[in-house]
Amino acid sequence: MIRKHFLVSGRVQGVGFRNFVHRQASELGIKGAVRNLKDGRVEILAEGPNDAMAIFEEAVRRGPRLANVTSLHSHIVPAGSTILDLDQVSGFEVYGDGEAPWLLDS
Repeated sequence: MIRKHFLVSGRVQGVGFRNFVHRQASELGIKGAVRNLKDGRVEILAEGPNDAMAIFEEAVRRGPRLANVTSLHSHIVPAGSTILDLDQVSGFEVYGDGEAPWLLDS
């Protein structure tokens, strides 16, 4: 299992990106959450098997048809380093703008 934090830039809001991420995660058995950020990026916290996460990351890099991903930053995060406790999440959640305080603890 691997847990990753993603920040996605480009035309990623208003194009169905969060629903795309949710669908990809659900199909791959990945749990986590996605939300829009005020600066126009999309933030994702996801956890799943290594092979599924590799496929997921490629899908996020591609995005849905109307999106244009210009950059994708990701890094592995240890358990307990996020406000959202993925051990308590059973599926993949989509949050609205400004919801879900699950940024990495700083």
